[in-house]
Amino acid sequence: MSYKSVAFEGLTERDISAVYSAGKLINFKRDEVLIKEGDIGDIMYFIVYGTVNVVRTLGGKQQHLATLNSGDFVGEISLIKQVKRTASVIATTPTTCLCIDKQGMETLPANIQLTIFKNLNTVISQRISKSFDKEVDYQKQNAQLTTYILNDYQSKTKSYSESEFLDAVIQKLPKLPTYTTKLTNMLLDDKASAKDVISIVSEDPILVGLVLKSVNSPFYNLNCKVSDFSHAVLFLGFNHIYQLLIDSGIKKIMPNKSYCQDLYYHSNAISFICYEIAMLTQMSKPVLMSTIGILHDIGKYVIFMLRLNYPKLDVLIDGLYHAKIGSIVLKQWSIPENVYQIIEYQDYCDFASPKEVPETCKEGVAVLHIAHICYNYITIKNVDENSLYSVFSNDFLDILNIQEKTALDFVIKRVLPSMARKLDTFPENIRQLISAYGGDF
Repeated sequence: MSYKSVAFEGLTERDISAVYSAGKLINFKRDEVLIKEGDIGDIMYFIVYGTVNVVRTLGGKQQHLATLNSGDFVGEISLIKQVKRTASVIATTPTTCLCIDKQGMETLPANIQLTIFKNLNTVISQRISKSFDKEVDYQKQNAQLTTYILNDYQSKTKSYSESEFLDAVIQKLPKLPTYTTKLTNMLLDDKASAKDVISIVSEDPILVGLVLKSVNSPFYNLNCKVSDFSHAVLFLGFNHIYQLLIDSGIKKIMPNKSYCQDLYYHSNAISFICYEIAMLTQMSKPVLMSTIGILHDIGKYVIFMLRLNYPKLDVLIDGLYHAKIGSIVLKQWSIPENVYQIIEYQDYCDFASPKEVPETCKEGVAVLHIAHICYNYITIKNVDENSLYSVFSNDFLDILNIQEKTALDFVIKRVLPSMARKLDTFPENIRQLISAYGGDF
């Protein structure tokens, strides 16, 4: 018998004949599927003649894992236990296989079975060793690539703070209302109270009107209108007042341009999602994350204004990093450091591990990252779920001690259902966003 598989080493011609008798020779045409990913089977394939490709679906696309030739084998796990096939095997040439199922293998004498399984174990161990070596190489390459991207990012953004051009542009931007800065600083003051908020807001008749308009809106459907400002603050609650006023401050500086309005509504949605995630993960100050959410894209607003005022510099402006610019702007606006720092490091999730982020920023950066996964999931039609993640998404998930396997699991199982239960407490645009998703809550 001319054909010998690596699995048959140590067997006599007579033993191999017994193996052939226990199985069946099957011919496969080119492009014919021997094994389909996801199926459950109990057949092992010894390749007598021809070539096959082992492929697996990753991110909606077929990824090539290996090419096997005469003498190789595939599907060995099916002789031990019934599990779903983890990959597909497709003939790339006319191929002949000796196919043996579990029952056929068990008809062979014990010494033949033992020899075959020992050989299979040796080959599989070699495959695992090679895979491990490749994994180590991939990790090294990933570390080198990450370091390169990180260094490139840091070197390009280092000069932003010293740029006279950027500084001049920032100085011309409309400033946040004074009350916004005061309120943001109060968020970090453990002694701040509703009374302090009332004292700030009551100094501005426009803000008083905003709060009264909110509490008397059809949304709350009160029997009697509230005309007393202090009563309105107590009714709406400390956190709601914060969100309402910070949101109002940002809205005031945004030009009436479609891009800026889209940016505002995106930031507004991220703000509410951040608050929900912070609540679910039991962070100490969820409303602080809400504030960070509404401020996180302020750098994009600056870049938009740059494009508007300097259209001939488009090529240079496109290379600017909004997160760093946003942090510079907020620092100049006297926003607290641990707010603008989180905004500065928000993009690190895309190219760096949490160890590259300052300890005081890690939780906030993780919340922002998951909030964007949630937002993109419910707003992008037919989204490829793999595109929602970065290489480091799960590392940032661990920072918040989230038990779900992936960030999307957390979003689907906890964040969206929690927001759906509170649907009536959200402004119209957020209600529409959650309702439009229409998930199974």
